[in-house]
Amino acid sequence: MYPPRPDQSGNILFLILLAVVLFAALAYAVTQSMRGGGKTATPEKISAAIAQVNQHATAIENFVMRAMMMNNVPEYGFEFVGENTTSTASNNTCTSDNCRILKSVDSLALPVELRDPATVVSKESLRAAIVLNIGTSAPDLMLLYRYLNKEACEAINKLYLGSPTMPNEGWGTAIGYGGTLTSFPAATGVIGDDSPLLVGQKTACFYHSSDGYSFYHVILER
Repeated sequence: MYPPRPDQSGNILFLILLAVVLFAALAYAVTQSMRGGGKTATPEKISAAIAQVNQHATAIENFVMRAMMMNNVPEYGFEFVGENTTSTASNNTCTSDNCRILKSVDSLALPVELRDPATVVSKESLRAAIVLNIGTSAPDLMLLYRYLNKEACEAINKLYLGSPTMPNEGWGTAIGYGGTLTSFPAATGVIGDDSPLLVGQKTACFYHSSDGYSFYHVILER
């Protein structure tokens, strides 16, 4: 048997090297796929998750309006206690399911596609704060999710503000709506005084120095 010619030896070496490179590329692709490719989620999945949160917020808003109009529930008379909420204290002013929001609307943890991967916080809360140019100068009631990822926050603002611009906002004293209430929380925190982009905005996302990227939706204008 004759030894391979020099050009044949070169071809064999090339094929071996090519096989090694292709194997390494395949291993890398599989690893990245298992890790999510280094991204939080695809734009399509982020959009679907935003739609889910928006639908949830709208359902709460509709429940509150209906309860106030049809069952005479006062604006301080709602209870927002559930599996995925930050509130654990019952509102003793609320004595029936007519005012228990999460008896009619399923509690919703922040979808994983919208979360900051550096934190496990995903619970929702109701807070009182003044949103400039929404209703009167009285504090409004809003649904809040904290610790979103930046891509999700930008997508939310592109949808609601028409731009992915990320405003910085510090809202001072935004009081939690929870526990036994006999009047609406006297919050003095303001949304829109630091960033004009948020003035008059019912739904938006902003960066907060303590709470990270935060989503809010005004449930009750006052």
